[in-house]
Amino acid sequence: MFVASALTQTVQRASYLASRSFAKASIAQIKELRNLTGSSIDDCKKALEAENGDMDLAREYLKKRGMAIANKKSGRDASEGVIAVKFAKGQETAVIAEINCETDFVAKNEIFLRYVDILMSNLTQQPNLSQLNFRTYESGVEEEINKLLSKPLTNKVNLEGHECGDLFEAKQLTISKLQENIKVRRIFSFGQSTASTVAGSYLHMTLAEGIAKSACLVELESAAQNKQVLKDLANNLAMQVLGSRPEYLRREDVPQDVLAQHIERVKEAMQNAIKNKPQNVVEKMVEGKLKKQLEESVLYFQEYIVSNDSGKTVEEFLKEQEKALGSPIKINGFQIVEVGTQ
Repeated sequence: MFVASALTQTVQRASYLASRSFAKASIAQIKELRNLTGSSIDDCKKALEAENGDMDLAREYLKKRGMAIANKKSGRDASEGVIAVKFAKGQETAVIAEINCETDFVAKNEIFLRYVDILMSNLTQQPNLSQLNFRTYESGVEEEINKLLSKPLTNKVNLEGHECGDLFEAKQLTISKLQENIKVRRIFSFGQSTASTVAGSYLHMTLAEGIAKSACLVELESAAQNKQVLKDLANNLAMQVLGSRPEYLRREDVPQDVLAQHIERVKEAMQNAIKNKPQNVVEKMVEGKLKKQLEESVLYFQEYIVSNDSGKTVEEFLKEQEKALGSPIKINGFQIVEVGTQ
């Protein structure tokens, strides 16, 4: 019974293959398909022969084959990659994403960078950018990001000769081309984009426009009318933050327990100096030393290294700019983003 069934299946398979009558692909067809898709000569030949020389069906064959390859690679570790930053058109809100691959070599590849550019261009067109808040590597985040990427695009994107209806499909095709797993690990927005806010950015180890190994964003708030000056200031402050790595924006942001430890250390170091001094004098002396200790960790206390005027703190430089612009300037916050760190 089993042998008869197997024989029947073999005969049916042979009949099916005979009915397909695979056409031999011409060199011209293979070349055309290769130019359209960037696939290997062997893959193009197989696709054309499988689809009897039909170019459109051959492209679809390659696309499906690529998706199958991508699915097999989805479990592989991807710890290299890039940080991408792009501002929404006419807004002060930026989208930040971390896109990972397996090797640094692929992170610099034109096909990979092309996908990152397509990804960011489409993400910044989302209607509610403030809802983009996938900031961590926690379990479940990748699934939610893939749901976002799977939303149909208003306009299909062309990637290596294939039309993609969503960003997830484009990612899978990129995986098949590069033969490495790719993960979009974080996506979130930065900046409020109000009439009084201006955001700036600085990217380090840039690979392409808006794509680098690390980035920093800074948001300012001011009623000053000269937005370009504010934009330049925000960009410079982003450079400062990425270079100096402060932990806090202002003294008020330092947790009370951390502040108490600093004060205790200052008092111990100044025991002889503050002995028999009035309380108000001691407080001023401690405050001066404390500010010195917090220079590295608090942005406002740091020396403003971007300016040619050495010796001024960020706080002092901002006050100068306030006088020049005729309006107060407040740093609302900053964000440092690097590949592989949260």
